Amino acid sequence: MSAGLFPYELARVQYLVRVVIVMLVVGVAGALLGPIPAVGRASAILLAIGAAAYKTLCLDVPRIRNAGRSPWWLLLWVVPPINVLLLIYLFLAPPARDDDPPPEISFQHLAQEPNQPSDPTPSSGTPSAGRDPRIP
Repeated sequence: MSAGLFPYELARVQYLVRVVIVMLVVGVAGALLGPIPAVGRASAILLAIGAAAYKTLCLDVPRIRNAGRSPWWLLLWVVPPINVLLLIYLFLAPPARDDDPPPEISFQHLAQEPNQPSDPTPSSGTPSAGRDPRIP
């Protein structure tokens, strides 16, 4: 999977994060451009059209591919009650194949003392020179 601007597939978490970012950018830009009377309405409309196009082409198509469905399913966006269900499906649908499971996260490094080495015994198995082996 590519993590660029135009990925072929997107996992659920990647999709969620990118949708939230797009919503925040559009909201902030709309709030900044809205009060300007000459530019506000036209720029807000163009911003919304651009954000919808980006979301559909760069986020929804890769996510629906990852879920194992055809991108033609996105034509359901034009049916008002169905588009909400489609959005929920895109957020919750599991990946079609489990070829690339997410990496396991280990928190063992957090359980160690800050100044304690991860392996207290030397790699050779013998005590260090000049050190008393009876003292830990």
